[in-house]
Amino acid sequence: MKKTPFGKIKKKLVPVFPHTEHGDVFLVSTGFPDPNIYPEEVQEAERSAGTVQYLLNTAAIRLSEKVGCKPIEAKKLFAPQIRQHKYEDCLKEDELRILRSLLNKATEELAEKEKIGKDEARSRLGDPLAQDTEIVYDYTMYLDETELNKLFESMPTNTDREKEIRAAVTLTMRHRVAKCVKVVGENNTVDCWFDLAPNDRLKYKNQILVVDSFNTDTGIVTFKGFGVLPIGADLFLLKSETSNEIAHGMEDWEDEDTLALKAIWAGDRTAFDAVYEFFQAEISGGSRAPKQETVDTKSEDLGELNGHSPITSSPPQLIGASSTTE
Repeated sequence: MKKTPFGKIKKKLVPVFPHTEHGDVFLVSTGFPDPNIYPEEVQEAERSAGTVQYLLNTAAIRLSEKVGCKPIEAKKLFAPQIRQHKYEDCLKEDELRILRSLLNKATEELAEKEKIGKDEARSRLGDPLAQDTEIVYDYTMYLDETELNKLFESMPTNTDREKEIRAAVTLTMRHRVAKCVKVVGENNTVDCWFDLAPNDRLKYKNQILVVDSFNTDTGIVTFKGFGVLPIGADLFLLKSETSNEIAHGMEDWEDEDTLALKAIWAGDRTAFDAVYEFFQAEISGGSRAPKQETVDTKSEDLGELNGHSPITSSPPQLIGASSTTE
């Protein structure tokens, strides 16, 4: 690893989501947003999302001061409320016509009084005859013109936001998933999602093993000067013959692989959501690190390994196409 005047960068394995019977998938955390997972286009999208959230929070604080409640409660008042009953179901046709007439009159009077359009007046008054939902309070009423312009400029469509989040998850998996194998059968039969070659180095607990041969048909691997490993043993691939840094990254990880993460559950959220939470923690320097409630939270220091630091956490296991080390 490159040395700097600021000391070495400590990398850690973070368990992010479970994957079948092979344990957890781990991502390599550096605690900072490197360009691989945080290119300019992703930065811009995150800045826009942050601006939108800031302005919505600003509006909520102002409303909370007006109505005398906590900001978090004020945010709920902005949300559309589902109507359980409808006025039109409880009024006769002539009564309903009178109600509509009175609502229109009130809208016109408010529009004239405030010198605003009828649509805005109707929004401020609320519409008790709305078919599905009604908004109790409108965010736009609690932001000034400059803030409104910034809000509308920053607010992405749902489709845009989904694409931006998916890109962040894809880049995170492509560059941060740790490379490891697991012994799953007798005679060092292993399961791994990348190819092993002679002289590849794997870290097992406090030892470094050198691959002698690997049979892709049977999955059996032999090591130079080392015998049989116990079933369930976790082995981390090292970057090269001279580096003790654990290899990570899966270059052929694509969007369709990312979408598949939505089918894997990690507690009360999907693996897709868990990886995005990891990404957010990385770009904020760890200040927004998610709580790991359903997986082991123990992180492993992956700095300059010296061959004497025991590995105590389970590595990730992925099944897929082979990938080369970054």
